[in-house]
Amino acid sequence: MMSMIAHTENMDFSKIDIPAMFYFSDKDKVVNAEITREVIQQWCGVVHMVNPTLENVLTDGYHVIAGDIVSPSQTAPATAAMLDWIKTLSIR
Repeated sequence: MMSMIAHTENMDFSKIDIPAMFYFSDKDKVVNAEITREVIQQWCGVVHMVNPTLENVLTDGYHVIAGDIVSPSQTAPATAAMLDWIKTLSIR
């Protein structure tokens, strides 16, 4: 994991022109949301950002914010957001 982090620290996100969806929490204690927002600002492709209001999450780290084991109340909204985003994509 650390080698992947080191690799991404040197990436030029302004050269990436594919669409991206960023689904994250500002409360995340594993990933720095400020850095995520910096990457979003640099991203050259169309970006869709979702920063959900989280309730009834069973983890205090706010890193795994969807999924039936840790965040069951967030699975349906996350799935809906992702499917809605996918529908906006076009095949090149």
